[in-house]
Amino acid sequence: MLFWGSTLYLSRVFCPGVFCAMVASSIQLLKAAMSAGFTATELSVINEDDALITTLAAPAGKGEPVYLMLQRADEYDEQDVAMGMDEPYIEYGGQEFAWYGHMHAVILHPNRLSVQMDAEAAMQMDDDGQIDVRFNLTPERYAQLQQALRTTFEGCDYYREER
Repeated sequence: MLFWGSTLYLSRVFCPGVFCAMVASSIQLLKAAMSAGFTATELSVINEDDALITTLAAPAGKGEPVYLMLQRADEYDEQDVAMGMDEPYIEYGGQEFAWYGHMHAVILHPNRLSVQMDAEAAMQMDDDGQIDVRFNLTPERYAQLQQALRTTFEGCDYYREER
């Protein structure tokens, strides 16, 4: 199995001249166009430690658990503000991909949640920064998710709902 970093290396080793540069460039463009996502089968909305925590998750396969977690504290103190932690928190699959803020768009659709991360987060994710979580929720569970997201992103102009 090749990984993206090794693919770039191998393209330089096995591809002579200009063709090699074209292959490397194509690999980088393809990689940049890739999005993250999964189909969630679980929804959790809880109030814990003075924060609303909303999680969409899929059963873990062979690797790490797959989830998107969003959090918003009930209140922020001066230290939170000073450290930039006074924005909604997002975590995708682990703390390696976790940020306060850094979201350009959060869009709730009837069957999915789309999140577009900013350039800094996209670079850390090593893709285009788009996260799409598909789901099939009952009307009651969808309403629960909708209310949780409205609370989480209250006052954030990048959150919207589409039908």
